[in-house]
Order: sequence, then C-alpha cells, then structure tokens
Amino acid sequence: MKTIIHPKVLIILLACCYITVLFPFAIITTTAAREKASVHSQAGIETDPNQHISAESLVERGEFLVQQGRREEAVELFEEALQIATVPDVKARAMAGIGLFFLDEGRAKEAKKIFEKAEILAKSGDTKARILIGQSSLSLIENNFTECQSKIDKALALAKCPETKAAALLCKSGLLFAQGHVSEGRRVFMQARQHIEAAIQETKDPDRKALLERMIIVYLVSESRFDEALAKCEEGVKLAKDPASKCDVLFLKGGICIAMNRLQDAQSNFEYMLRIAPNRNYKSNALMGIGEVAEKHGKPQEAISKYKEALGMAESTETRSFALFKVGTSYLNSERLQESRKAFEAVIEMTRSRNRKSRSMANIGLILLRQGKSKESREKLEEALSLNPRPSVKRQIQKLLDEAVRAASEN
Repeated sequence: MKTIIHPKVLIILLACCYITVLFPFAIITTTAAREKASVHSQAGIETDPNQHISAESLVERGEFLVQQGRREEAVELFEEALQIATVPDVKARAMAGIGLFFLDEGRAKEAKKIFEKAEILAKSGDTKARILIGQSSLSLIENNFTECQSKIDKALALAKCPETKAAALLCKSGLLFAQGHVSEGRRVFMQARQHIEAAIQETKDPDRKALLERMIIVYLVSESRFDEALAKCEEGVKLAKDPASKCDVLFLKGGICIAMNRLQDAQSNFEYMLRIAPNRNYKSNALMGIGEVAEKHGKPQEAISKYKEALGMAESTETRSFALFKVGTSYLNSERLQESRKAFEAVIEMTRSRNRKSRSMANIGLILLRQGKSKESREKLEEALSLNPRPSVKRQIQKLLDEAVRAASEN
C-alpha cells in the first residue's frame, strides 16, 4: 500500500509514538512512589514522590501529544515537567521530548545538545535506548543512514522490555522505508508488532493495553489502512478505563473517521469525548474536533463557533494558539479576510512554534495576494520562509511565493 507520510517524517513519528509506551513500569501509584522515595532517602537522594507523579504525568501527556503531531503543546508540558522532576529518567524523557520538538522545528543543533544532556541523565537501559532512538531521528534528517542504523542497533541491544524493543524495531522499519526497502521495512514492522502484542498480553493494566494499541494504530494510519486502524481504536476505547486514556483514543478515532469521511461517527466520538473529558484542555480538543466536522459538512459559521468555544476553554497557550489558528483558517475559507488576518496575527504573537508562526505568516501572505497586494504578499511569504519551517510547509509557502512574484511582475 502507498505510504501517505514521507519516510523521514514516519521514522520521527514512530520514534515519538514509542515514547509514550517506553516505560511499562513507570506509571507509579502513590504507595509505590513513596516506597521509591524511601529507597532514595536511604541512598541520600532528595526526592518528593508527589512531584515525581506530577512530573511523570506531564511527560506522559506530552508524549501523547507528540504522537499526534501536536509538539507545540507538548513542549509546554515537557518544560513544566523538567522544572519539577527529581528522578533522572523522568528528566531525560522530558528532555528527549523537547529534543523532538526542536527536530520538528528544524533546530537540529539545539536538538543535538539536549539529546546529549538527556543521554548523560539516563540511567536505565530502556531510557538510554529511548534517547538513542531520538538521536537516530536526527541522523536520518541529516541523511546519515549509517549513523542512524548504528543508533537503532545500540537501542535494540540496550532494550529490556517488549515495548522498548518494539519501539526500536519500529524506527528500524522507518529507516528501511526511507532507504526504499519497503518489503524489508514491513517485515521488521511485523516483528515490532509481535513484541507489542506480547506486551499487551503480559500487562494487566487496561489503560496500558490501550496505550500499546496506539503504537500499531499510528503505523496503520501512515499506511492508509484506516479500517484496521479504526478497529484498533474501537478496541482501545473498550479497554481504556481512565477518562484521560479513553479521551486520547477517542480523539485519535475521531480523526480517523474524518479521514474516512465518516463524519457522523467522528461527531459522535468527539461528543462522547466532550462528555467524559477530565479537564479543560481535553474539552477544548473535543470542541475543535466537532468544529472540524462542521467544517467538513460545509458549515463554516458553526465551525468558527466551536473553535472559539475551544479557544475559551483551553488552558495552555499552545492549545489556545492551535484553536485560534483554526479560527483564522475558517475565516479565510469563508473569505472573511480581515478577520482571518487578525486571527493569524494573534497566533504569531502567541505561539512559540516556528512552524505555526510560519504557516500563519503564509496565510497572511495569501490574504494579501487575494487583496491584490502582491508586493506585500511576497514580503510576508519571504518572512515566513526565513523561519525555516518543516519541508512540507516550506514547499507550500514557496508555491505561494512563486505566485506572488508572478503577480508582482505582471503589475
């Protein structure tokens, strides 16, 4: 089947996906955390078990957002976790998450530095393997396939638990796809899947089972195997007991339903998510999903209303900027150009993401082009390109810039 995600993006996505399930024994109850704190105290290490739980919870939520491609929001959680974490492996996970954000932003040097810091902090074999897989993504971006392979091999050697082995194999399959070895890539993926399924059978925690299923879902989506991905999502929804875990699967399922044009099913998923959402950010995400369904139905006013509701509900800066970007896009699609421009200008001020800033600037450039202001459009699009967004965004902006240059020359 034809892959709809570029191989280099796929390996990063797979690397991100595996972070969430890397530590099968890391979801620590309060009692277990206090026992761990007692051991640390005897060893002369200062730690607060409640802080550990909080930091780990932030990292896990951030890792799921990374898996969904929402790194701008995830990085806020990683940075917050880094401020309060006392356990070295949790700090290393947070750093690695920030490193993947830097990679996605085209900030390779910063990514390399933070991966190196995380490597120093990492204590367990599984944590070290996690850092190596992040570093393999950097090697792939730099077209250094040999180094990428070496990092993955080291990760496989260090991996102890089935999830970590599966994660390393997933990244190896991504590398093989990038090299054009599709059949071999699929064979390695099936090996990874066997490890994941073994881990699903081993664990007693239903939320952990649901989490493991998502590793398979991400790959199935990348291969356009939506029916299989949807079936896995349905399994995940049934398995998950914790409202946050159930919401994570519902959000993924709703997105797949939209991709399959099953809009009523998507609507039902997001409405269910809205009813059970444990906090305002989950509610905001559900509202954005409902807004997207309305947009697909050709109801821009209803979509804008839901996006604005999501904007008011969101707690984090990047979730707000994401909702506001959707507001601006809906205004643009409705030819409400001035309102659209104001929304995108607000996004530029609000977000820290180069990609989101760049896309917002590009949309302002498009608005100026539609208004016949080709010179101003070209300047804004050049500014958007100067932020060095990810390749897919850069290609779209360059296409608009070429159009603006032609329009300016005609004038």
